[in-house]
Amino acid sequence: MDSRDVELLGREVRHEGFLRLVVLKLRHRLFAGGWSRVLEREVVERPQSSVVLPYDPVRDEVVVLEQFRPGTFASGRPCWQWEPVGGLLAPGESPLELARRETREETGLEPIALEPMGEFLVTPGITTEIVHCYCARVDTSRAGGLFGCPEEDEDIRVRVLSLAEVEAILADWRFGYGITWICWSWLVTHRRRLLRHWGLDCGQGSG
Repeated sequence: MDSRDVELLGREVRHEGFLRLVVLKLRHRLFAGGWSRVLEREVVERPQSSVVLPYDPVRDEVVVLEQFRPGTFASGRPCWQWEPVGGLLAPGESPLELARRETREETGLEPIALEPMGEFLVTPGITTEIVHCYCARVDTSRAGGLFGCPEEDEDIRVRVLSLAEVEAILADWRFGYGITWICWSWLVTHRRRLLRHWGLDCGQGSG
C-alpha cells in the first residue's frame, strides 16, 4: 500500500517554533480490507537533514562531535552525546551541499570526498524527518578543538578516535545516539570497500 491508501481529512498546526507540531486527522486502508476508523495523530514536521561521519583512511581515525542535547537531559540519560556532523537543509540546498557545509562549520575540516551511506527515517511514527548519511574522507592530523555557531547556541567539542576505539565502543554499546551507532557500524562494515573506492590499500588496519 502507499499514500493513495490514506485519506487525509484534516491538518491543524498546533505549534510553530524550533519544530512544527501538526495534528493530522486521517484514515487508512487495512490489510484485512476496509478502512480504519478516523485517527488523530500528532506529527512533528522537520526539514530533511544530512549527517556526516568524517573519516581519515590514512590515519584510520574517526572524527566525532560532543555536544549537549536537551532530549537526553529530559530523559534522565547522559546529556552530552557523541555524534557525527549534522544539520538541517536550508531552502534550495541539496543534502550533499549541506554535508560539505556542516563538515566545514562543525569540524574545521575540508571534505576530500563524500561517499553516500544511505538515507532513513528517524522516527516515522511521529516525525517527517529524513536523514541523508555520508562518510567524508578528511585529514585528521590537525583535527580537534571547539566549534559551533554562537548565534545558534552551538557548543561543540571535536574529538578524534581511532577506528579500533570505535569498534571497542560498538562492541560494548549500552546507550547513545542511534545515528552515531548507524554511521559507525556502516564504516566498520564497509571500510574495505570504501578504501578500494577511494583508491587506497585496504590490506592495513582493521575492517
